[in-house]
Amino acid sequence: MGKLTTLNVQERIKKELKKNGVFEIKNADLKDLYFAISKVCKDELVEKQRIFNAKAKKSRKILHYISIEFLLGKSLKNNLYNLGIEKTVEKILKNAGKDIEDVYEVEKDAALGNGGLGRLAACYFDSLTTLGYSAYGHCILYEQGLFKQKIFEDGQIEIPDEWLSTGKIWLVPKPNESVVVRFEGKVNESTDYDGKFIYTYEDAVEVRAEPYDLLISGYKSDSISVLRLWSANNMVGLDEIPIGSEKYESYLEQKDEVESISKVLYPADHHEKGKSLRLKQQYFLVSSSLQTAVRQHLENHTSLKTLPRFLVVHINDTHPAMSIPELMRILLDDYRFS
Repeated sequence: MGKLTTLNVQERIKKELKKNGVFEIKNADLKDLYFAISKVCKDELVEKQRIFNAKAKKSRKILHYISIEFLLGKSLKNNLYNLGIEKTVEKILKNAGKDIEDVYEVEKDAALGNGGLGRLAACYFDSLTTLGYSAYGHCILYEQGLFKQKIFEDGQIEIPDEWLSTGKIWLVPKPNESVVVRFEGKVNESTDYDGKFIYTYEDAVEVRAEPYDLLISGYKSDSISVLRLWSANNMVGLDEIPIGSEKYESYLEQKDEVESISKVLYPADHHEKGKSLRLKQQYFLVSSSLQTAVRQHLENHTSLKTLPRFLVVHINDTHPAMSIPELMRILLDDYRFS
């Protein structure tokens, strides 16, 4: 990456701008500048994460912090400040006749939380990263927040909060680390040759949980924490279903139902379908998170018997309460603990 000098940062911003056909900072519009500066920041965070992970000792205990919301605010200003280059970028833009505050206004708040629960979780992660702890946060990659409010003379209207139009730049997709979460169906129980129970699933709706990592920087810190955001996707691709067939309509219906899991924060629950969706969100989150936590442990250690020494799970409020029976299910059903 190189040292973050004024010249180095300026050249990297110009390099990103050139990818969109803009050759000088003074000729860039605010949106171009936002994405170019964000990409420079993100690349720096990815490199810092690589170095931090290489230095992190495998003997360290890793925190997995599961929360239905994280109220992060805006990433650009926070990361520039934490990386120590806010004044540098401000000076570069000022010399080109641009105001950094105008660039900050381009970014929409990450629609991953809406209250004290989410803000507290975000503050904890700022602190954990600054202090150098190894931490993973887990949340859902909501396409929309609760709503975006607009005020008019005769009242307010609520419109979808499409935050990913500016927020997607910060996400690092990790498709190879997807996991499967099952709903409905039934569990069949049998025993193997030595009398241990074997559990198989039948007629379950399988959902592919795809992770996207949002990297959290700490103030003047070499450590990077990861907020892993889970997106719900159908296991069956559309290219496998002939258009016009009997299965096509049911496929579309199931696809919409699966994707609704990561569609919106706190779906309306004044009816049975909404209550069911909230419960699905909660199980989707805890199952994805804990499957990942257990798998990561086995990548660093030879046995799950050492899990209590190297793993701690924080359940933020009641939404992830199913973490407790789900971890038991994973250990008993998937890894065949007694």
